[in-house]
Amino acid sequence: MSATVIRTIPPNKGQGIVANFGYVFNPKLETRFFLRYREETLSQGNTLTKYQIKHDPSSNLVPSGRKKDGSTLLGSKTTYTFDDNAKLEVGLGYNDYPLYNGWRYSATPQDWRSKDINLTLRYLRTGDTFLGFNSDTTATFSTTRAYLGDVKSHSKATKIKQQEANYTGSRDTVFSLGNELQLTDNLWLSTGLSFIDIKRKAEIEYTTGVNNTAFPNGVEYEEHDTAPRIGLRYQLTPEFELFGNVSRSIDPPVTWQLGSTGTPYIRDVRPQKANTVEFGIRGGHGIFDGSLTLYRSWVQKELLSVVVRQATATQDQLVATSNGSPTIHQGIEAGLNAQLWQGQGGDTVTLRQAYTYNDFHYRHDATFGDNELPGLPRQVYQAELEYRQPSGFYAQLNARAASSYYVDFANSLGAPSYTLWGAKVGYEAPNKKWEVFVDARNLTNERYATASNTAYDAKGQDSANFYPGDPINVTTGVSYRF
Repeated sequence: MSATVIRTIPPNKGQGIVANFGYVFNPKLETRFFLRYREETLSQGNTLTKYQIKHDPSSNLVPSGRKKDGSTLLGSKTTYTFDDNAKLEVGLGYNDYPLYNGWRYSATPQDWRSKDINLTLRYLRTGDTFLGFNSDTTATFSTTRAYLGDVKSHSKATKIKQQEANYTGSRDTVFSLGNELQLTDNLWLSTGLSFIDIKRKAEIEYTTGVNNTAFPNGVEYEEHDTAPRIGLRYQLTPEFELFGNVSRSIDPPVTWQLGSTGTPYIRDVRPQKANTVEFGIRGGHGIFDGSLTLYRSWVQKELLSVVVRQATATQDQLVATSNGSPTIHQGIEAGLNAQLWQGQGGDTVTLRQAYTYNDFHYRHDATFGDNELPGLPRQVYQAELEYRQPSGFYAQLNARAASSYYVDFANSLGAPSYTLWGAKVGYEAPNKKWEVFVDARNLTNERYATASNTAYDAKGQDSANFYPGDPINVTTGVSYRF
């Protein structure tokens, strides 16, 4: 005789405050301060198989939990306007983000500390001329440094430290120049160049584990790069605008992607780089307005993550990040709004739609060929039909549909597609100061996978790689804007 123990998840809870206030010293000088403080206790269920998603979505054999015991964000932005209307903006930021991960269920919970400081300087000039053309120019300097970053794991049973990784000293510094030049009454040229300096420092300072791999116990590097961009905008008609851009992007790994407490080594993960071409059209005519964009990116060293160990009752899930072989990201982004009806009293019926097509795949990988990259629906469609009165009452019916996608790099297991329906009714004061609403989601109580793990090769077998989506639920709320 056997029995299955279902572990229930306590309700999530959180509290916090968001505030900002400013002061104008004189017409040339003003400043604004920002504050955000948040405490959270979060729990979530384990990943499920597709069969469980459809037949037993409340299974929770391996739940996980994390606590944020007071994350704090402090910032300020000070603006000085010169006599020629040029502006200098000075921004300062401090972020303290403590995290206690796996505190409720894991046998080896982890204490994360992350404190960083940021300085941003931006100089803006408008209304200049260059070679006889109207010119607007921006120069920006930004640097963010982790002045304290580490993660420590310990045995819940004995309280003995198991491992400590340190990231203090990692930094991102960027200096950017941007310009927009009006070549004719209908044509604008946008150019830019960014100089990027990236420093990553990660080290396993203590561990009870044994490193039997070729990976080192620490990694430290500094990389310099440039990211140019050039674009054109053409006013085809008073209502429609054509645009096109060519750009380069640099995306560095976050520190924990190099390693944390799951393994006694560090991975030498380098920044992801991509060259992107995009073009499209935007505008409106009559009752319609919208946009259509097509893009293609050639990506080098893409940051790809894979689950190498599923969570168990005594171990957390282990995710490894590495630089992949060359990949392609290409797709379509489209949006279309239409005012279907307007009454004599100002009542309106509006339909808003958005569609994305994603084609992300390898480019002749030695193992996976031209396989699709996992974890992203190939197609997503969203729509919202809204009736609104000038007095502030509104009612909405909305839908979201997502196609299937692979959950492993071998493209052997796919997530099920889904369609969700929702409705929202509310009242917004004419002065926009306050609002009350009732929001109902997943009206048909669809059992679906809202996201998935990324597996290496599922070998076509249904496995626990899917996160269950929320069942039918209703939220009520009141918002007030000062």
